[in-house]
Amino acid sequence: MNFSNTTNCFKIVTCDPLDDTIDQFNSLMAGAAKHQAKTDYSTDEYRLFFESLVYVCDYEERVF
Repeated sequence: MNFSNTTNCFKIVTCDPLDDTIDQFNSLMAGAAKHQAKTDYSTDEYRLFFESLVYVCDYEERVF
């Protein structure tokens, strides 16, 4: 049965964000989310947005 095509059940995908073996963005969870996404987030515009968020979070962590 295809995980994304089933409609008669809930789909729960979890991960351990502190796992140092498998990168969070290369996991099954990230792959399933990318497959289900309706928007293409691999554009330069979204990459710059993501890098900006990382910068702001890093800066906030240093300040506080």
